[in-house]
Amino acid sequence: MSSSGAPGLPGPSPEVSRAMVTRPRSQLPEDVVDHTLEIFRLIGSPAYPQDLPAFRQHLLDGVQRSYHRAGVSRQLLAIMADRDRHTLLPRVVCPTLVMHGAADPLVPVACGKDTAARIPGARFESIAGMGHDWPSGVAALLANHIIPHLNAATAPTPA
Repeated sequence: MSSSGAPGLPGPSPEVSRAMVTRPRSQLPEDVVDHTLEIFRLIGSPAYPQDLPAFRQHLLDGVQRSYHRAGVSRQLLAIMADRDRHTLLPRVVCPTLVMHGAADPLVPVACGKDTAARIPGARFESIAGMGHDWPSGVAALLANHIIPHLNAATAPTPA
């Protein structure tokens, strides 16, 4: 669900871009949750639909606990302002597994592939049907890649 930020990589569709910069009707928790659900309708995993009542409650709990509209804006600005992380990725020296949803409409899968290509020896895995969310249906798929990766990783040798 990330990108190297390198110039020329694809971005979200216009519909997703518009949704990401819109604001909720109000700061009432219910309006914030409705707005967030609309965004996840656009960016979520088509092959792994969320349990809507449980997801709504999860979002409501989060909004009631710690929602800060300015924080959301700052995160988007930080992503847009970071222009050189792609030049730093070749410095990564640990075993790296990059996984990315093949159906991610916010950060297209080409961005994940680019990240893996910039890290020496990195392995890339695409998760079919996964968008820009973490539905319970993909947990086992992710674990099937992560656990062997962790088991195979060895401690780096001191220089």
